[in-house]
Amino acid sequence: MIVPSPRLQLAGWLFVVVGLGLALPALLAPSLLETVFHFVRTGTPLAAPLDDAARFGAALSGALTLGWGWCIATVAAGRPF
Repeated sequence: MIVPSPRLQLAGWLFVVVGLGLALPALLAPSLLETVFHFVRTGTPLAAPLDDAARFGAALSGALTLGWGWCIATVAAGRPF
């Protein structure tokens, strides 16, 4: 039996929030994703908008992060999948 862990559950939910933060702007508002990338990276702002491959990569990594976070939070709460 798995013992519930509140800290690990919180970490899982934080992964879910980060995953949503990556996936939703990539799918719904590409200009918001470009703004996020502009603030994260150092140097000059983006000269051209992000192409479809970059948007797909951000959406995919966000979805994977969201899924892992959901799994971590579920297991940490002591619930089965």
